[in-house]
Amino acid sequence: MGLIGNLQAVVIFIVVSLVALIAYVILRLQQQRVLLNALPQPPSAGWFGHLKILGDITKEFPKELHPHSYLHIVREKYGLGDVFYMNAWPLGYPMLAISHPQIAEQALLQPKHESLSGYLSPITGDHSLIYMEGKEWKKWRSIFNPGFSHSHLMTLIPGIVEDSLVFCDILEEHARKADVFRLEELATRVTVDIIGKLLDIFTVCLFLMLISSPHLRSYRTGRSVQCAEVKQSIADGHEVSDQVV
Repeated sequence: MGLIGNLQAVVIFIVVSLVALIAYVILRLQQQRVLLNALPQPPSAGWFGHLKILGDITKEFPKELHPHSYLHIVREKYGLGDVFYMNAWPLGYPMLAISHPQIAEQALLQPKHESLSGYLSPITGDHSLIYMEGKEWKKWRSIFNPGFSHSHLMTLIPGIVEDSLVFCDILEEHARKADVFRLEELATRVTVDIIGKLLDIFTVCLFLMLISSPHLRSYRTGRSVQCAEVKQSIADGHEVSDQVV
């Protein structure tokens, strides 16, 4: 075969591959859309499934809105019950949305989905308690049981209350200002504050809720912030600077 013959073979191969790929996508798309036909779900936009609904939410609400809010918005908008399905294939697996605690508890007893390890393994590693199953999970989870005992948890309440009161003060300040702020970021900071205090990390008081930096710069730079230093600065009416950490 000459050069022209080789080019023709390559073109034919590319065309056949594209046709096969398009046919596969169309078939999979049809299977995914039919999969949830008899199940509770918001109105489907044909081939686009629920992608259009999710796209409309991103246009209607602030771009900083956490994606976890989308399902609640869909449920309220279309009057759905405690259990409904969302199909965003090919962007992701079909989702089961549950807003009832007892039903959610039953779902948690089911085997974990295969996508969980693939999603979290870059963060947690290939072997994590989060996606262990059966006897292996029970063995390693039992190691943490003393930390969740009632007597131990009771000793942690004062520290949790202290950070929670600071959190409430910040929320009240935002309410007085009537401003728009990112609750997710603030909630993340109070969570890290509480965890850091409970773990007694290097006896350092993080106070991320009161420091403008969202990162643990004290550990990155090798300098720590003592609780007394931060509290005194707050009492003096000064804003805690990033340079403190």
